[in-house]
Amino acid sequence: MRHLNCLLLALAAIALIAVAGCGDGDDSDGALSKEEYASEVTDILDPLGNELSEIGDAVRASENVQELADSVQSAEDQLQRSIDELESLEPPSEADAANDALIDALSGFQGALNELSDAAQDEDTAEVIGSATQLPAAAQQLQSQLDDVRQQLEDAGIDVGG
Repeated sequence: MRHLNCLLLALAAIALIAVAGCGDGDDSDGALSKEEYASEVTDILDPLGNELSEIGDAVRASENVQELADSVQSAEDQLQRSIDELESLEPPSEADAANDALIDALSGFQGALNELSDAAQDEDTAEVIGSATQLPAAAQQLQSQLDDVRQQLEDAGIDVGG
């Protein structure tokens, strides 16, 4: 579950990246300005980062598969809310690809959590162990994808700092 901490750091980095965005607000097609988009993404990712931080502790403290299933389901629900909110945004055209990549990254990680949740709900200990051992790799993949999103935002002219 140590890798969940890496995930949280990556999500926090994306939130910080978004806060650093700038824009002129001249988008006439209904899209958000770069600043508005940055603010919205931050508002979306902050609760997700909090939930994923708590899930790591909850998973480690789970005493049975039902507790594990409940904990993972909570994280899945927050991921879905974040995905839904990101999908509802109208990012500036320069950030369209980055927004889509962010949604794809979160969806991929949600899939890994879903496998673990399903195994826990089925009380399939072997599958729980198998899914749990795949979670660190999924978290690493998510972190890599989030790094790519950060670069896309920088390339789009959204100042992400450091």
